[in-house]
Amino acid sequence: MTPKQIDREFPYQVELAIPEGGLKNIRELDAFCRGRGVVVTTRGIGKLRREGRSKAVRYCFTDPAHADAFLARFGGDRVALPAQKPPAPSIRRRGLWSKWRERG
Repeated sequence: MTPKQIDREFPYQVELAIPEGGLKNIRELDAFCRGRGVVVTTRGIGKLRREGRSKAVRYCFTDPAHADAFLARFGGDRVALPAQKPPAPSIRRRGLWSKWRERG
């Protein structure tokens, strides 16, 4: 999945900083999600929103309650995604295609 697809399908995201020694509790993080039947994906390991700070991993959820429970258990930062822009109208729907053809 691309980052845009993840943001669209998993809009409730929690970002965890990765300590110098790595995520020692990765099994606990995964067990937490599997044990609750939570649909989750991760997005990127590296510099995400934390510009200039440590590396981070982002856990992405489909349900805000799951993201809140994860945040309460493991900490981190809740990520506020920008609002989705509506798709631009096509040339054909705006009527510009027929005007262009007439000039042709």
